[in-house]
Amino acid sequence: MYEKVSKNIDDTAERVMALQGKPITQLSEYLTISVLDEVSGELTSREMLEKVLSDQEILIQSLRFLVSFSNQHGDEASADMLVSILHEVEKESWMMRAFLRRNSS
Repeated sequence: MYEKVSKNIDDTAERVMALQGKPITQLSEYLTISVLDEVSGELTSREMLEKVLSDQEILIQSLRFLVSFSNQHGDEASADMLVSILHEVEKESWMMRAFLRRNSS
C-alpha cells in the first residue's frame, strides 16, 4: 500500500510539473491543506483500520471531484491518472470493509 501511495505522489507531482505548476514538496505544506485529521492518542488495530477507511472515503470523494474537474477543463491525461488512483483506493476500501465485517466483534 505504501509503495502505491509513494508512486501516486510521484506521478501526481510529475503531472503538476507537466502542467507547468509547482508541486508541494514539504510535509508541512501538505499538513496545511489536508482535509484529513491527524490522529492523536493510541488506537486499537480495529480503530486504526476504521480511521484509514474513513480517510479513504474522503480521498475517494476528492478524487471523484478532481476527475470531474479535469474532464470539464479538457485535461484528459490528469483525469485518466486520477481514475487509475481512484480505482486503487476504491478496491483497497472495499477489501478493508470486507475485512472489518468478517472480524467484527
